[in-house]
Amino acid sequence: MAKPIKITPTLKGKDAARFLKQIEANKSTPKDNARLEQIRKDASILNSLFKKI
Repeated sequence: MAKPIKITPTLKGKDAARFLKQIEANKSTPKDNARLEQIRKDASILNSLFKKI
């Protein structure tokens, strides 16, 4: 039998304003593309090593 659906919390007042401010801050935070590229490069090297085995 299915579980009952929980009520979705609603933010009001200062909580809502703080939430929206955090969302905007996360959108404008620069992403570390150099780190991501290094991870992809390392994964590619590992994949090529395992394909040889």
